[in-house]
Amino acid sequence: LAADLYLILSMEVQFGLLTVAALLVFILVRFLPKKLRLPVLLALVVVAVLVVWLVPVGSGPLHELHEVMNGNADPAFGSGRVGVWIYCFDVLHDEGRLFLGTGADTFALRFNNWLSAYYAEHPDAEHFDVYYDNPHNEYIALLMNSGIPALLLFLALVIGGCFGHPAWRDGVLCYGIQALLSFSVCIVAPMFWAVLGMAWRKKQAGEE
Repeated sequence: LAADLYLILSMEVQFGLLTVAALLVFILVRFLPKKLRLPVLLALVVVAVLVVWLVPVGSGPLHELHEVMNGNADPAFGSGRVGVWIYCFDVLHDEGRLFLGTGADTFALRFNNWLSAYYAEHPDAEHFDVYYDNPHNEYIALLMNSGIPALLLFLALVIGGCFGHPAWRDGVLCYGIQALLSFSVCIVAPMFWAVLGMAWRKKQAGEE
């Protein structure tokens, strides 16, 4: 066990440790009275956010998150995701398309053309030698392709689904969280819509 823990720490698999910690917290909270569970969870989340914000970490994802929270967003953070997200808003601003987006499924064309022009004008900028067909953030992708109205409607669906039937709302919440760092995958997205539909149907039927 000690060797395994050393290996995890030496490899700086911080997300893995965070996942284990979150699972342990969830299990322990289940032993609390129901009226205390939500306040305790919220308190733990606040403490975790404050620790990441105030305590610098040497390297890895927590270091990057700490720097972002302190206003030092390096485009290379998140395997380049942070840079892509920042540039997405630059594309929308430069093309004057923030409200309605660049057009359905036009992200790859618009973004990579803009990025090539940006690199030509800023040769010292952080370069990403990758052809991007998605920003790896479902919300930003929706904003880019379809604009603010579509994003607001999608947010309403996700947030509303989190208040659906208890048997399904956790699944909607999980999808909403993973969408921050991923995109609409053909294996996952249909399950989200199915779970969301079941949640709303059971809520309307008043089933427990």
